[in-house]
Amino acid sequence: MEITAHRGLSGHFPENTLSAFRHGCDVADAIELDIHVTKDKQLVVIHDEAIDRTSNGHGLVREMTVAQLKTFDYSKGQGETIATLEEVLQLLTEKNFSGTLNIEAKTNKYPYPNMLPILKGVLEKETLPFSILISSFNLKTLIACHKEIPQLPSALLCGKNNKKAAEVLKYSFIESIHPDIQWVKNNASELFSFPKKIRPWTVNKKEDVQLCRQLDLTGIITDFPSEARKVTCD
Repeated sequence: MEITAHRGLSGHFPENTLSAFRHGCDVADAIELDIHVTKDKQLVVIHDEAIDRTSNGHGLVREMTVAQLKTFDYSKGQGETIATLEEVLQLLTEKNFSGTLNIEAKTNKYPYPNMLPILKGVLEKETLPFSILISSFNLKTLIACHKEIPQLPSALLCGKNNKKAAEVLKYSFIESIHPDIQWVKNNASELFSFPKKIRPWTVNKKEDVQLCRQLDLTGIITDFPSEARKVTCD
């Protein structure tokens, strides 16, 4: 079962920071991160639309430049600044990471109409030793990405929504769904025949890891990859 480090090794390091990715790629098959677009049209790695929760600063990502965003601390005093997507790609390349980088396009609250052209430009700059998966809660984003970067496999985040999970079946180019772990519990008896790959989040409890293994799911997204690995090896 494939194990994805959620926002990097976020159970042990500040989420979506270079430290979380540096250590995450040593213990996980895949790395998950979130991207937003800055005022100066660069992609930065952060979960929220605003920096308030994860930094000592305030404000919206889209209203600040990378230089402005980098003046804040994103690690509760540990000296971690915000990372650009390019910096993460460079780090994983230097680490010779050979798994999958799951890039979540955070377009469910603000559409970022220029995100995909920027992403395409970043990914085309160099050959990467790892594969890329694009994911989003926004179905329109995945449809647009398929047109913009058709070679990228994609995954629809569907939370606990049965209707949204079913809707993905209409699109052959969407290879997988990433539901809330509760959705898996609610629909466990039907998942053996589900025709798409399933990677639930955020699978942090031992019994949830065991359930996903029993259901033979493609993978899990977890804050604690090493701990999840021990469960799958028991």
